[in-house]
Amino acid sequence: MEQFTWAESGSTALSEEPRVRRVVFGEGYEERAPDGLNPIAQEWDVAFTDVAVAGGDAIVAFFRAHKAVTAFSWWPKWAAGPITVVCTRWSRTLTGVWDESDIRAHFKQVFEP
Repeated sequence: MEQFTWAESGSTALSEEPRVRRVVFGEGYEERAPDGLNPIAQEWDVAFTDVAVAGGDAIVAFFRAHKAVTAFSWWPKWAAGPITVVCTRWSRTLTGVWDESDIRAHFKQVFEP
């Protein structure tokens, strides 16, 4: 499995929403249980700001090569260890500085053998 080695910028954000099975009975009674073996998957909105053209080209090429299908290993700066993710979408924006761009990507954690 390939490793994504570029460091994200400070505006990167993590979101988590546990998958829960719910059964609702009458009069407001409800039972809840985790859905599956890995009920909490991380989703990251990853930012790369002020990236030089060559670096930006390399990041986008990495995403294109994986086609939102092939998972890769990534170690977020403020995480305890690496996670396996797919990049489901990305965008690149020109900045006001010559030869630089900003890249935004969405990483979704996956659980594979």
